[in-house]
Amino acid sequence: MTQNGDKAKNDAARSVAIALTAVYCALAGIVAGAMISSYYSAPVSEVDSPTLVSLRLALEKNPGSAELKDAVRNADLEMRRAYFATRRRIRTGALLLVAFVGGAVASARKLRAMNESLPRPRPLSERQDEGLWMEGLRRNRIAVSVAGIALVALVVGIALTHQDAPNDVLAPTPDSVTSVNPVPTPDAQHAIAAEDFVKNWPRFRGHDGNGRVSGGNWPTEWNLETGKNVLWTVDVPAPGHGSPIAWDDRIFLTGATEEGREVMCFNMPDGRLLWRTKIEATVSESEEVKVLEQTGYAAATPATDGKRVYAIFANGDVAAVDADGKVVWARNLCMPQNAYGIASSLLVYRNMLIVQMDQGSDAEDGLSFITALDLDTGRDVWRTKRATPNTWTTPIIISADGRDELVTVGKPLVVAYNPLDGKELWKADCMGGEVAVSPVFNGKLVYVTNEHACVAAIRPGGSGDVTETNVAWQAEEGMSDTSSPVVNEKFFLQVHSSGYVTCYDAVEGKLLWEHELDSPVWASPALVGDVVYLPCEDGKVFLFRMAGEYSQIGMVELGEPLYASPAFVNGKIIFRGKKRLFCVGTREVGK
Repeated sequence: MTQNGDKAKNDAARSVAIALTAVYCALAGIVAGAMISSYYSAPVSEVDSPTLVSLRLALEKNPGSAELKDAVRNADLEMRRAYFATRRRIRTGALLLVAFVGGAVASARKLRAMNESLPRPRPLSERQDEGLWMEGLRRNRIAVSVAGIALVALVVGIALTHQDAPNDVLAPTPDSVTSVNPVPTPDAQHAIAAEDFVKNWPRFRGHDGNGRVSGGNWPTEWNLETGKNVLWTVDVPAPGHGSPIAWDDRIFLTGATEEGREVMCFNMPDGRLLWRTKIEATVSESEEVKVLEQTGYAAATPATDGKRVYAIFANGDVAAVDADGKVVWARNLCMPQNAYGIASSLLVYRNMLIVQMDQGSDAEDGLSFITALDLDTGRDVWRTKRATPNTWTTPIIISADGRDELVTVGKPLVVAYNPLDGKELWKADCMGGEVAVSPVFNGKLVYVTNEHACVAAIRPGGSGDVTETNVAWQAEEGMSDTSSPVVNEKFFLQVHSSGYVTCYDAVEGKLLWEHELDSPVWASPALVGDVVYLPCEDGKVFLFRMAGEYSQIGMVELGEPLYASPAFVNGKIIFRGKKRLFCVGTREVGK
């Protein structure tokens, strides 16, 4: 009975081993076939792509066609996306193939060990010479080893063939850059015309971050008591120092306290609050977020592409909210280690949201980075480390020498990156202090300033360290400490938080005039034509000329502290006070 039971168990174990060996072999064959198919059906490179070749030939014949340029860009990005999808399949297949082949070998070895009977020794007359027997054993071992090595080489070779993209598909990036996903392909949802960005106020200090306003009928005086040119005022239900942004008939703000964060939407014609959306914390809030009262929990200005609003808060949470107030995605970039809290504002570039996250008390802490997030998902498109401690500046996108540059200010470097992949283009060593002032651009020079450093004008379009070659001029009078400057073709103007205003010749760097206001300033000025609008902490708004000498046009009051920079849309100026939102436009009393 015992012998029969042992035999039955042995038979069952043999059956399982046979079945496992067969299954593993079948799976290995399927995966190997799929890998070979993917390998030979992989998308051709950019150079060989018939679609791209034909589109580029058409573009050479019609170089001014915006449609052809978009088509070339889209085809190129689709090719990259397909390439990386194939690469992921090959890598996954290689891992599975190794696992299945290993399983088949293990099952076969187990099956061989279950042989029912021991081998019977052959008669001496039939036994092989010992030397010949050992030689045959060595040949068998060598054959098995060669076959195993060949199999491993095949798997590794296929995987390595797709491990790194060739130069014509994706240029290599330095160690400081982590490319996570290919640049998202523009689609109908995000195909926002450039003129729509220009006519709206989609980010901190307008469409280009320079605080310059295009022509229009803008009021230069208003009065809260009589109602002259004051279209409406409304209470803001959540505190914050982030500036208002606007798109068409919608105004967007962020607000936050220690207990929660939210995005708010107001109706431009009458100031009605259309919706408030609470942004739930995406990570545990066991670690308390500490901020100064002057900064608060919602100091950064949101950004919009007309379809969604993108916001960032003091705990490192970033979120996208659609036009109806529904959260599309939310994620946490990190728990910021920043002395004053997050104040760097967001900007939209193509299908990406740019976030500058400078933190840590020293550059060697290695905590600072700048990243681009996919607008649809919030995932990293690229992320680049930055050699700077905590700062509070907002980057800008400029166009120089036929390329776009993402210009950032840190300590001690002003750095420009390629906004498509985060690779460094150029840098200049000219900053210092607690860097909080954002850069500006007048079409020719990038201007940076910060207290305890200098004012510097830098020629963009360079490569590598341009400190000695591209810094057009430097000065050391009246540097700003918080408020960002304004610049045009002739003049560069900056304001210290004490209310001290200085104006320079934008070309030569000569100090033209200085003027001391009687009000502290934390907001940034706006330049409307040749008129500067400057909100102050005591609720006053000074208006004066951008000219070779100080010439005040007027001063109006809003009756409460102003920390945020104004938005200018369709002849209306939106001011955010400490408690209220104001809409100012050209209108007489009773109309």
